Amino acid sequence: MALRPLIEQSIDGSRDYLTESNVRIVLDDKAPGATASVDPDRLHQVMVNLLSNAIKYSPQNSEVTVQNRTGWRHDPNFRD
Repeated sequence: MALRPLIEQSIDGSRDYLTESNVRIVLDDKAPGATASVDPDRLHQVMVNLLSNAIKYSPQNSEVTVQNRTGWRHDPNFRD
């Protein structure tokens, strides 16, 4: 399953948390063709939870970066 669409859906699902905080979410996709065997509903749930926490604990008017990359294992990386 392609990961980028799942990540994008999770970012879109987190937009409601952005209005109060003025935090911006940026997708840094270093592996645009990455795929994984995942449960899309569970991945969405986990990603939205991580993003909502990142937004909640980031300073006003800041940026949260979701990085999609490959390596010895595949894992989205969150930075604020």
